Amino acid sequence: MKSRFCVYLVMGAFCLSMILCGLPLRAAETILVPVEAQWRYLRGLEEASSPDPASWRLPDFDDSAWTTAPAAFGFGEAGLRTDLSELEPPMRRNYTCIFLRKTFEVASLATLESYTLSSLYDDGFIVWINGNEVLRVNMPGETGDFVPVEEDAMRSHEAREFEDFVLPDIQDSVVEGTNLLAIQAFNVSATSSDFVFEMSLVDPFGPDITPPTLASTIPSPGSVVRRLRQVEILFDEPVGGVDAADLLVNGASASSVRGSDSGPYVFSFEQPEVGEVIFSWRADSAIADRAETPNFFQGGIWSCRLDPDAPLDPIVISELLASNRSGLRDEDGDSSDWIELHN
Repeated sequence: MKSRFCVYLVMGAFCLSMILCGLPLRAAETILVPVEAQWRYLRGLEEASSPDPASWRLPDFDDSAWTTAPAAFGFGEAGLRTDLSELEPPMRRNYTCIFLRKTFEVASLATLESYTLSSLYDDGFIVWINGNEVLRVNMPGETGDFVPVEEDAMRSHEAREFEDFVLPDIQDSVVEGTNLLAIQAFNVSATSSDFVFEMSLVDPFGPDITPPTLASTIPSPGSVVRRLRQVEILFDEPVGGVDAADLLVNGASASSVRGSDSGPYVFSFEQPEVGEVIFSWRADSAIADRAETPNFFQGGIWSCRLDPDAPLDPIVISELLASNRSGLRDEDGDSSDWIELHN
């Protein structure tokens, strides 16, 4: 058979697999604490409270003097939002733990069975809800044993991916209304070259109360484009109620839209004036997810710059496949060799 060579061109930030396969469906669940959440935190230069070193874990503790900052916390790792090496004194060689506090809301205990805590950590941590210890990971002692501020994690643990921990027996720790999540995260030693802590807390049996958000846009925020007659929108979960008039381009509604589920949704419009182009959403948009009680999209604003004289971005060969046997097939069903171009 005559060999053929196929080219798959993928524009912007979408990868081919995302376009072909879409995003995974998000199951019904209640996100109590999301990743990249804002926390009250204190560096472990001394115990977080005195004379009772455990009182900082309780809901009525006054943490107004603590710093508010976003996760992930750490140093020596990529993707941090609070880099502890940039503070004086830096974490390395000066302290081995941090104290974290955050409240979360529980509407009802009727369906409460367990929570799932997902964490990216290096090297260990302990979790309390309303002062009750509910999880201890890579730390010495038994449940309830006090761990002093100068203690280290038991062994090194590299933060390669999020790990899930089921909290099965929390009915006696959680209350309806406001709850207090307290965490003490530890490094393996004061001389360790890195440290990171990030987490989310989910009720897998609770109702979905999280509104859909934008997963990505093309053009991306802050980008410079030479022409602009459409944008591609990808949501983080399947949605309905999308109308062309929902998207505003410099205040004017888009003229048409096509797409379904999570997207991409392609909005088309007349090319705006050269310069900054602001995208926003109509206040009375009906975009919502497919939860039993739908959660409505909250909108947002982003912008890019339209400049017909901007230099062209280089085209990059982002992937190639030779001797194709089980990968993508061409329009004739043949297993051709191929490359993927990205610009």
